[in-house]
Parts: sequence; C-alpha cells; structure tokens
Amino acid sequence: MKTVKKNESGGTTIVERFDSVATFWAGISEKETQNAFKGYEYSKDNSKRRLEFTGTKDFESATKLLLEGDRQSADEVLRQVTAIKRQVGKETQRQRVGTGVVGFAPNVPNYLAGVPRNMITATPNKRKEKIINLVYNIGCPYSVDKETLKKAVINLAGAIVALEAGGARVNVFANWTVWDSKRGGGKHYTSLFVRVKNASQPLDCLKMIYPLGHPSMLRRHAFRWIETTKEVPECFSHGYGSQVEPHQVGRLCADAGVKCDRVLDYQSASENDYKALARMIDTGVII
Repeated sequence: MKTVKKNESGGTTIVERFDSVATFWAGISEKETQNAFKGYEYSKDNSKRRLEFTGTKDFESATKLLLEGDRQSADEVLRQVTAIKRQVGKETQRQRVGTGVVGFAPNVPNYLAGVPRNMITATPNKRKEKIINLVYNIGCPYSVDKETLKKAVINLAGAIVALEAGGARVNVFANWTVWDSKRGGGKHYTSLFVRVKNASQPLDCLKMIYPLGHPSMLRRHAFRWIETTKEVPECFSHGYGSQVEPHQVGRLCADAGVKCDRVLDYQSASENDYKALARMIDTGVII
C-alpha cells in the first residue's frame, strides 16, 4: 500500500507499507534506480567504509540475511530472550488464592464457623487478551554501533515476550521515516513500514533480528527502497534525508493504514530493560 500526497508545508509525503519481509523484498528487488540516485547508490556500495557502516560486505550478503535470517545474531538474542521467558513464566504462573466449596486444602476457620466456602482455592492470574500495535523506528545516526542496536532488540523482544505471556498479542512494524526539503518546496517526508510480526504469530527471533536490529536493514535495504521509489524528490539523493522523532512517525501511521499504540526507537529500547519497555508499550497513550 502506497500513499503519496501534499502535506501542510507544501511538500510531498510518500508512505508505503509492506505486510511482510517477503513482500517488501518483492517490492524493491526488480525496480530500477531512479535517475537522481544513479551513480550514488549507497545501498550497493562495497567499499571498506560501507562494510563498517552497514555490517555486511555487499547488498547480496545483506539480502541473504533479510530473507533467511541473521542466525549468528539471532542465536545470541535468543539465549537472552530464553532467560527472559523463564523469568516471565515464573511471574505469570503466580496464582490468586481464595476460598470455595472445593479446593486443594481446608480453610479451618471457615470450616469451624460452618461457612460453606471452607476450602482454599488457587486460580491462575489471567489478563483479558488484547491486540497491541507496535511501530519500531529503525532510524539512527551513523555513530550508533551494532551492539547498541542489538541491545535494543533484545530488550524489545523481551518486552514482547512479557506482554504475550500476560495475554496480549503484538503486531510489530519496522519503520524508517526521514525528511528533506528544497528551496520553495516545503518539507518532504518518506516513510517505510514493514510488518515483521503478526499478532497471530509467536515471536521468531531469527526473522525479527535483521529487520529490527541490523544496520544493513536501514543502510542497505531501506536505502534501496528510497532509491527505487519514483515519487521520492531528488533532494533526498544528497543524503537520504534526516531522522524524525517517534511522535512524527506516529502521525504518518494512518497514511500507511497502520493502527499504532506506541512508537519506539533504538534509544528508548536500549535505555530501558524489557520490563520497563513492556509497561511503556502496554500503558502508552495511543499516538
């Protein structure tokens, strides 16, 4: 789904949503580079500097990780998420103690008093199931290293585990939104949304770690999207745009047909543990 419209500044806003990683790849793989980017395709640069910047030696290597999963990073994340799952499991297994006509042990005071509810009962704490729609902004400055991005995804994955253990189901979209401007043209915005987890699916670290936490998702594949999207104004070819704040992403969700309860970015995800993130996601005001 793509939306192109004039915004209030007089510039153009281009928003595109893909409902899976596979459809995202299908949407960019066969497209030609638009003229403004020819000769300056940062997505496909194979220089040593780009290796350090993107974490992959070339576009083909990055695409393999996109489609098959980043096994090395996923295994590391999964080890930590497994520990979080164990902890969450202990917390959610706590039971509510009460009294009833049947139970696992007698309530002696009630029995002696002739109260019918003279047995002690224990029932699991359950929360009403709900759908949470989370958008994660993968944009970050060039100075942010891979370890920070990985830490952010570990905390984010842990938060999703905690929320779903409590009865919620979570949709997750990876997003990249940038702006640029040219004289007399107002501010232009481009915004990419890729669904990386459906609420009906369990958490899959192998599938999620690359689109949410690998530098090449932004610095190769998101760049490739902007290089091949014909509606993108020429001014973006000089630096691929400037990052926006999470609240600005939230304003564009409706244009993408994405219901949004919370927008997070690498900064909030790396600076808060999974428990804090789960609370932020669960209680956050709809943007």
